[in-house]
Amino acid sequence: MKKTILFSLLAVFMGSLVFTGSKTFADELSGYDIALKVKNANKSTKRIVWSKLTVKEKGKVVEQRTLVLKTFRKDNKDKALFRFTSGLKRDVTMLSIEQEEGKDNIQYVYTPGVGRPRQIDSSEKQNNFEDTDFTNEDLGARKIEDYTYKRLGDETLKIGKQSFTCFVVVSENKNPNAKYPKYKTWIDQQSLVPVKIESYGKDGTMKKTGVSAAVKEVKPGIFMSYYVYAKDLETGHESIMTVTNVVMDPSDLSENLFEPANMSKPWKEK
Repeated sequence: MKKTILFSLLAVFMGSLVFTGSKTFADELSGYDIALKVKNANKSTKRIVWSKLTVKEKGKVVEQRTLVLKTFRKDNKDKALFRFTSGLKRDVTMLSIEQEEGKDNIQYVYTPGVGRPRQIDSSEKQNNFEDTDFTNEDLGARKIEDYTYKRLGDETLKIGKQSFTCFVVVSENKNPNAKYPKYKTWIDQQSLVPVKIESYGKDGTMKKTGVSAAVKEVKPGIFMSYYVYAKDLETGHESIMTVTNVVMDPSDLSENLFEPANMSKPWKEK
């Protein structure tokens, strides 16, 4: 969960006035401009999010898990911890650490059976995380400079009970060996939350689709989605994440927790 997982993953940069105050200015934004604004939007210093994850295969529920996400922001860089707190993946934990441009973001995964964190290789960016339909890249490995961007015409989408006026951006991976070389993303102009995404394979066909809905303002100028859905179109595998609780700026969340050596430590959040 972007940034963020890609949809959440995870403060509106310069506020919503950037888009509501001047339609002409919004029209002039390039695909890269929009991607950069999304990257910098909806940030908070500290946050804890509780979610319920439902995993389906061919329409049938095969597993339910609970998930806790903790984020910490310092010097304009984010650190995020994801931990499954129930289900078959109980206590499996991922740590994502944002690096400056020009360097890959760092990710570790801790599995109780292994007993120590393992650093995720950059070649694993687009692998699915722990039997979900969210990739490691979705959970903090993506770098804005890894892609080129093209803005398409704006569109209006209705998802659930909400309607969104969206920027539409196609991003293409600079790595010719990428599993998903192209994404098409619909981004709500008001909140800068990506609300729909399509992932394309090397053959040019759509391989995954997803939506992000129930967008709420959790703090003035900070928006997030309370419902995230992703589906693998080839296997029929689905992941549905529903947020159950959010705490903004918790006073007892320390940066020391966001270290590989501390990934095995117990959490009070369950």
